[in-house]
Amino acid sequence: MELKIEPSSLLQIGVVGACVLIIALAGWTGWKQGALRQGAILIGVVTGAIAGWLLQPLMRPFMRAALGLPDMLLAPVSMGFVFLIVFLGVGIAGRIWMPATAKFEAPGKRKIVGIIGSLITMAMSTVFCIVTISGLRLVGALAEIQLIQQASAKTANEVQAQPALDSPKHAEASQSKQEEQPFLIAAATFKASMEQGPAGELIKAVDPIPPRLRILVTAIGRITADPITMERFLSRPDVHAIAEHPRMREVLDNPDIVKMLERQDFVHLLRDQRLVDAVNDPDFARVLGELDLEAAIADAETRPLDSLD
Repeated sequence: MELKIEPSSLLQIGVVGACVLIIALAGWTGWKQGALRQGAILIGVVTGAIAGWLLQPLMRPFMRAALGLPDMLLAPVSMGFVFLIVFLGVGIAGRIWMPATAKFEAPGKRKIVGIIGSLITMAMSTVFCIVTISGLRLVGALAEIQLIQQASAKTANEVQAQPALDSPKHAEASQSKQEEQPFLIAAATFKASMEQGPAGELIKAVDPIPPRLRILVTAIGRITADPITMERFLSRPDVHAIAEHPRMREVLDNPDIVKMLERQDFVHLLRDQRLVDAVNDPDFARVLGELDLEAAIADAETRPLDSLD
């Protein structure tokens, strides 16, 4: 069954218009705050990123004790925490100690300070809008995969169980399924809307997510949505070694973890000590490191990765 997602020109105009408004308001704010204050914010972004990269190993023990997450997740969480602290510290300090545009008495100097502050803020707001739209497009691509798989499964079930389609129980199940899909439909519609027309070509041209990474993520989404493709993926020796590793079997054989997976309760799942211990196990980490993910995806979808977009 083919799924057709109708793009909305109004949605695209609304999102682009909202971004233009955000950038314009940011420019006005930057003019009022001035180059020194907005420069401090920009310095906060740069120094926060550098500090997060350098200090995240020192933060991991504290974050591990506080959050109980696997080590592979603690690195980005620790980086984000350090970045936030440094960014807020530098930004607040700049707001307190640096003069605003109005504090400069000379008209020429005031104009220069205002223009530079406006340009800095508009540039940061533009990056924010681009990154936000790019991330939502990626979510939309994964949602589209789920909708296609659900539509295909529904068609197959209808063919196999035609006599039961008119039963009240089936009608109730169908209604429940439809109620679960508004988010998927909205996300897929957003993606289709953002990618249509000349504006869509521009949005794709400035996408900060590397094309190969986007292809890889969407390919993983297709694999997890299709049982046959998933079976081919799991049949690879390096993937099979992960699935049959004692640590993984210990996790998957635990009924509590299985229930969390079924409920998609990822918040509690990622903090479950049994899963944390398994992911942090050095031998399991070694087996994970031996996985050639791109080759496994290409084998599962029976075509080269470069053709998966």
